[in-house]
Amino acid sequence: GVPNAIRGIDAPDPLPYHGGFDKIGVILRMLGEKYHDQAMLEAAEIFGKGAPVIAQIKDVIVDYITGREDRTDELPALYTEVMNVNKAGFQRLEDC
Repeated sequence: GVPNAIRGIDAPDPLPYHGGFDKIGVILRMLGEKYHDQAMLEAAEIFGKGAPVIAQIKDVIVDYITGREDRTDELPALYTEVMNVNKAGFQRLEDC
Protein backbone atom coordinates (compact mmCIF):
# COMPACT_ATOMS: atom_id res chain seq x y z
CA GLY A 1 0.00 0.00 0.00
CA VAL A 2 0.85 3.65 0.02
CA PRO A 3 3.33 4.61 2.75
CA ASN A 4 1.73 6.37 5.72
CA ALA A 5 4.00 9.41 5.33
CA ILE A 6 2.60 10.08 1.85
CA ARG A 7 -0.94 9.77 3.19
CA GLY A 8 -0.11 12.30 5.92
CA ILE A 9 -0.18 9.74 8.73
CA ASP A 10 2.58 10.11 11.31
CA ALA A 11 2.94 6.43 12.16
CA PRO A 12 5.16 3.58 11.00
CA ASP A 13 3.89 1.62 8.03
CA PRO A 14 2.09 -1.57 9.13
CA LEU A 15 4.09 -3.68 6.68
CA PRO A 16 7.57 -2.84 5.43
CA TYR A 17 8.06 -2.63 1.68
CA HIS A 18 10.80 -4.88 0.35
CA GLY A 19 9.86 -5.14 -3.31
CA GLY A 20 9.23 -8.88 -3.13
CA PHE A 21 12.84 -9.73 -2.26
CA ASP A 22 11.72 -10.94 1.14
CA LYS A 23 9.09 -13.18 -0.42
CA ILE A 24 11.37 -14.73 -3.04
CA GLY A 25 13.90 -15.41 -0.30
CA VAL A 26 11.32 -17.32 1.72
CA ILE A 27 10.08 -19.29 -1.31
CA LEU A 28 13.58 -20.24 -2.43
CA ARG A 29 14.54 -21.24 1.11
CA MET A 30 11.46 -23.48 1.40
CA LEU A 31 12.10 -25.09 -1.99
CA GLY A 32 15.81 -25.47 -1.30
CA GLU A 33 15.09 -27.25 1.97
CA LYS A 34 12.39 -29.44 0.43
CA TYR A 35 14.53 -30.53 -2.54
CA HIS A 36 17.90 -30.35 -0.74
CA ASP A 37 19.09 -27.84 -3.33
CA GLN A 38 22.08 -25.82 -2.14
CA ALA A 39 21.87 -23.42 -5.11
CA MET A 40 18.32 -22.44 -4.13
CA LEU A 41 19.36 -21.95 -0.51
CA GLU A 42 22.25 -19.74 -1.55
CA ALA A 43 20.06 -17.78 -3.98
CA ALA A 44 17.57 -17.23 -1.15
CA GLU A 45 20.34 -15.61 0.90
CA ILE A 46 21.43 -13.47 -2.03
CA PHE A 47 17.92 -12.25 -2.88
CA GLY A 48 17.27 -11.58 0.81
CA LYS A 49 20.00 -8.95 0.69
CA GLY A 50 17.86 -6.95 -1.74
CA ALA A 51 15.02 -6.40 0.76
CA PRO A 52 16.73 -3.74 2.90
CA VAL A 53 18.04 -1.97 -0.20
CA ILE A 54 14.52 -1.67 -1.60
CA ALA A 55 13.39 -0.34 1.79
CA GLN A 56 16.12 2.31 1.58
CA ILE A 57 15.01 3.29 -1.92
CA LYS A 58 11.44 3.64 -0.68
CA ASP A 59 12.61 5.81 2.22
CA VAL A 60 14.60 8.11 -0.07
CA ILE A 61 11.63 8.53 -2.40
CA VAL A 62 9.14 9.09 0.42
CA ASP A 63 11.43 11.64 2.07
CA TYR A 64 11.69 13.49 -1.25
CA ILE A 65 7.97 13.42 -2.00
CA THR A 66 7.04 14.61 1.49
CA GLY A 67 9.67 17.35 1.45
CA ARG A 68 11.56 15.98 4.44
CA GLU A 69 14.91 15.59 2.75
CA ASP A 70 16.39 15.31 -0.74
CA ARG A 71 18.70 12.31 -0.80
CA THR A 72 17.89 11.36 -4.38
CA ASP A 73 21.62 11.47 -5.17
CA GLU A 74 21.78 8.12 -3.32
CA LEU A 75 19.39 6.42 -5.74
CA PRO A 76 21.84 5.44 -8.52
CA ALA A 77 24.05 3.52 -6.08
CA LEU A 78 21.03 1.87 -4.45
CA TYR A 79 19.59 0.81 -7.82
CA THR A 80 23.02 -0.53 -8.81
CA GLU A 81 23.04 -2.57 -5.62
CA VAL A 82 19.61 -4.02 -6.48
CA MET A 83 20.88 -4.86 -9.96
CA ASN A 84 23.89 -6.66 -8.47
CA VAL A 85 21.68 -8.64 -6.08
CA ASN A 86 19.41 -9.69 -8.95
CA LYS A 87 22.33 -10.65 -11.16
CA ALA A 88 24.04 -12.70 -8.44
CA GLY A 89 20.79 -14.38 -7.38
CA PHE A 90 19.80 -15.41 -10.89
CA GLN A 91 23.32 -16.57 -11.69
CA ARG A 92 23.17 -18.83 -8.64
CA LEU A 93 19.83 -20.21 -9.77
CA GLU A 94 21.38 -21.31 -13.07
CA ASP A 95 22.80 -24.25 -11.12
CA CYS A 96 19.38 -25.56 -10.11
